[in-house]
Amino acid sequence: MNIWWIVIVPLSLFWIYPMIGLRKINAPAWMFILFALFWCFIAVFAQPMYDWGTNIGRKLGHHRVVQLRERLKPKVLPPARAGLIIIAIISLIFAII
Repeated sequence: MNIWWIVIVPLSLFWIYPMIGLRKINAPAWMFILFALFWCFIAVFAQPMYDWGTNIGRKLGHHRVVQLRERLKPKVLPPARAGLIIIAIISLIFAII
């Protein structure tokens, strides 16, 4: 069992609270749609951004951290993408209601 699924997916459900706050201040629906598009964009480009962060660590000389990131990449990236998609779906649900 990949522990990251257990950590990231429930944490992404906490996105409901900021959305409730935005709903309480009567934020327009387009704002929720913008949030959803932003998180979808981040989910699509999660791997290049992960690689970019790894390259920055490599350039800064953090070789042990880079090795850990490269080892964890196949375990962390799919749950992270799922969490980002869940956040986008929550934002779209609040745009609809």
